[in-house]
Amino acid sequence: MTVPDYQRRNVEATDAVLHDVKGIVAALDLSIEALPIGALKGPQGDAIYTMVRLLSHKLEDLDRRRSMEWAGRGGASEALAADDGRLSAARGE
Repeated sequence: MTVPDYQRRNVEATDAVLHDVKGIVAALDLSIEALPIGALKGPQGDAIYTMVRLLSHKLEDLDRRRSMEWAGRGGASEALAADDGRLSAARGE
């Protein structure tokens, strides 16, 4: 199965934006780690740490789902290459 060019371009454009967002999250995480100990005390600090961790987990989930979407369109996915049933499920087999 071949993925049409317009779908490939759309997926690649979305992947580029997701890559940028991951870079922003990584930079934020490094910035937080570079702060002096105790700089983020209290509920506000806890909230910042929690948001960064949750955003990281959501981006990982999004990566998995994008791989499944791509495979469902007929594209090859290294993330789903292992035969654990996810590739077949993504393709509706």
